[in-house]
Amino acid sequence: MSNLTQSFKLFEVLKSGQTVAVDKIAQELDIKLNSVPVYIHALKKKGANIVSVREERKVVGYQLLNASDLNISQVRKNSSTVKVSSPKTTPSKPEITDEAEKLAEISGDVSERELLDLRSQYLDEREYNLAETIAD
Repeated sequence: MSNLTQSFKLFEVLKSGQTVAVDKIAQELDIKLNSVPVYIHALKKKGANIVSVREERKVVGYQLLNASDLNISQVRKNSSTVKVSSPKTTPSKPEITDEAEKLAEISGDVSERELLDLRSQYLDEREYNLAETIAD
């Protein structure tokens, strides 16, 4: 019974329809007294009609009014059965600005050394062409 959810444990404690003391709820769920309202609220969000029994301003117990109408799961869903959708993104190619890199991409896989060699050749050609245009 260690795999039961806290909501189901709380439901089991309250399902008789009788008033259950806050101390007993905390003991059954193995939680602190100030955490009981949190679990009560979580059960209310699942459709439970729970009223608090008070002595003046202090809540001393809780009573479940619609136990027959509730369907509380006993165990959590296994994380391997829950599908998490990942955002679909298409990998974008980086923009190629250098002519040598364009040539390398066209020719296929190029090692880092070959890419550096192509770059240096391209830069040498640009310097040579620049020198020629200045000389003219």
